[in-house]
Amino acid sequence: MSVQKENGYTPIANEILEKIAQIKLSPTQYRIIFIIWRYTYGFNRKTHDLSLSFISKAIGCDKRQIQRELKNLEERKVVKQDITNGKSRYISFNKHYYQWVGEINIGETTIGEIDNGEIDNGEIDNGETVKGPLVKQSKVTIGETDNQERHSFKDNIKDNILYPYLKEVKGYPYDNDIDAEMMKRLKDKYPKLDIESVIDDWSIAKLGKPLKAKDNPRSQINTFCTNAVKWGNHIKEVGRYDGIKL
Repeated sequence: MSVQKENGYTPIANEILEKIAQIKLSPTQYRIIFIIWRYTYGFNRKTHDLSLSFISKAIGCDKRQIQRELKNLEERKVVKQDITNGKSRYISFNKHYYQWVGEINIGETTIGEIDNGEIDNGEIDNGETVKGPLVKQSKVTIGETDNQERHSFKDNIKDNILYPYLKEVKGYPYDNDIDAEMMKRLKDKYPKLDIESVIDDWSIAKLGKPLKAKDNPRSQINTFCTNAVKWGNHIKEVGRYDGIKL
């Protein structure tokens, strides 16, 4: 292996490198930005289709954490996301650093900043740090908090991998046995699909279009799977990056 520019490189303006070093982001957020740069600027393009599953595998973090960190980066105007129901997630880096937001105001509370794995002046709330009583937690990351939360899930319900996704959907009639059976049927029906990734995208879509009383959410999930096969999205092992196997 020869690590030389001649074998490929990602062109980043020096001014961007200087400014990204000045804004306080979480370690995971920096890693996400590196991947965004690699698959946008690294291929001389401004935006690209980057799924939660792909970013998760690229940096070794849970998809729910990736989702939260991307949401925070988008709110801070560091990245932009273009998500269409049942389709792909296009992500771009906002090079206009004067638009970046250092803190985000929500009502009368302010989301603080996470730096070097330590959480100052805040408590973790849905993957964000909310300003409040002084809290100092050394060597604690959001990913570790996710792991602790999952352990508590296993203490209370059967180990269903869909639970972390479906529990976030307001109004979803979660039933461990029914949803475990649904997962089995979907895997049998769509063997080439990354079912978790499809359901992850469906749960995100529901953030902007909440379930109604008359809706059949499990039918919607099946439709998302059908469309994913139709459009070639969320296929196991192979990413849609200019034909490159990732």
